[in-house]
Amino acid sequence: MIYYFAPFDSEKNIGRSHNKHCEIVPKNDDWICITDSDVLFLLPDTKKQIEDVIYKHGKDYQVFGCLTNRIASPHQRFAGFDESVDIFHHKKIAKVAQKRYYDEVQETNLNIAAFLMIFQKETWDKYRFSDNSMRFDSEFTDKVKADGGRLAIMQGVYIFHDYRLGH
Repeated sequence: MIYYFAPFDSEKNIGRSHNKHCEIVPKNDDWICITDSDVLFLLPDTKKQIEDVIYKHGKDYQVFGCLTNRIASPHQRFAGFDESVDIFHHKKIAKVAQKRYYDEVQETNLNIAAFLMIFQKETWDKYRFSDNSMRFDSEFTDKVKADGGRLAIMQGVYIFHDYRLGH
């Protein structure tokens, strides 16, 4: 089972908000997918695709991320920082990524950004997100890596991320 959350905290304590959502997931072997509120799944079967990736690689990695158009982390961009606001352009990219790399992952030693981050509840129980930190996602993946955990980027999953579009 994968639980999808886009937590929010009016006091900007995003780590605390993520922790509150993760607490309600019932079983340690359930998966949690947290997203920012400014992301868009572009294809109707992306969540099925994520299930397939987890089924294939879930025993090997503790945290998964995906590819996007706009993020400061180059290892999570499909092809450079993309300023396009044409959603059809991004749907085409998502289709290409899905067709070429459907359930492939690439291991990374770099952090996974929380615009989309997937992990099991038992991973969250062990490391939890830091309260009152804008780096809650980096701190979380740093703890996973320091303990020997592995991180992966889903190469076939591409989502649109607003990420300060127009600023």
